[in-house]
Amino acid sequence: MKSFELYAIAGLMMVLVMMVPTFMKRTIVGIKYHTCLREYKTIIGLKLYHMSAMLLVQIIVSAFFEHPITGIMPIIGIIWSIYFALMYIVYVPSRVKTQQYKKELCGIYYASDEISSNKANLVTNMSNGSTSKKQLSKHLIDYFDENHDDVFEEVFGPKSFLYEKHPSYKRYWKKEFNQMPYDYTAECGLNHISHEFFILFKESKRQSKWLLEILKLFNEDYTRGFSDQKIDNLIRLLSHINEDGKEEELYTSDFLNDLTPYIIDAISQRPREEMIFYREVKECYLLNQLFKFIAYTFKKNNDKSFYDAAITLNNSLYDDKGYVGQCNFEKHESHIRKILMTYQNELTVKFAKEFDKKKFI
Repeated sequence: MKSFELYAIAGLMMVLVMMVPTFMKRTIVGIKYHTCLREYKTIIGLKLYHMSAMLLVQIIVSAFFEHPITGIMPIIGIIWSIYFALMYIVYVPSRVKTQQYKKELCGIYYASDEISSNKANLVTNMSNGSTSKKQLSKHLIDYFDENHDDVFEEVFGPKSFLYEKHPSYKRYWKKEFNQMPYDYTAECGLNHISHEFFILFKESKRQSKWLLEILKLFNEDYTRGFSDQKIDNLIRLLSHINEDGKEEELYTSDFLNDLTPYIIDAISQRPREEMIFYREVKECYLLNQLFKFIAYTFKKNNDKSFYDAAITLNNSLYDDKGYVGQCNFEKHESHIRKILMTYQNELTVKFAKEFDKKKFI
């Protein structure tokens, strides 16, 4: 066996040795990196581990046989060792991460003819879709419950792979699930917050954290100038809180104070011309969900600080000209008051009086 060939084999073995401690520490959304890499398929469709194993076998075989073509195998081995160490050990390639994200999230929610029974989805004109039997991975839920926000935008943000429009993404869905991916495109051309995110919300122990994170991603720079899309996002968010909210932090003054600027920002912006027709329904539905949340929290927690935060929000709904939103508030205030009194107690009665005072400004 030639010394050069020995170096090539030694190089590959060194890479394998380096992999062990590095891979044990690294994860992709809670999945061990070495596990993800074993499943990773290269551009030509072969698994990376299989390619490495095949190359190693060829180098070992070439060391024992004299042939012109075998002379270049050690060089290929050294080049591959360096490339593999740099690209798959020192760094985590985006393609590896994306493949793992797809494995975890694709196939949970897909396009279908089934009409949603969720009223918030109907109000916000979400297209039809269905959930499959596939569930969100416990690894992924635990990963975000451990407060990892380093990849949250990459997985659930407005530029996530979940909103991919490329034909190859549809081919992937057809091949893997025999379904078509759900199209999250809103009427304005932006993306709705994904159903996959709200599945995470339902299962997470850190619900308030991720709701505020998703609002930051979708209701700030991304939707600048698209007030109705901001309202759509808030409608669905508040509806999911009212249906699936369980974390105590959701029902605190801190969370309501963080939510208030998003509410005021959304309703105070004028709608685009093509969205005026929908504004009354959407804005009023948002207020209904908001005050339902406030009334439920009054019942759940006899908390003076939350009451003060609710008063601050209520006061923010008005300025010296009256209601800051775009709908005809007087038409809907009696219905909002009924929602407030759904959970009647000392705080709701007191708050309803303040609500009545403010509407006459």
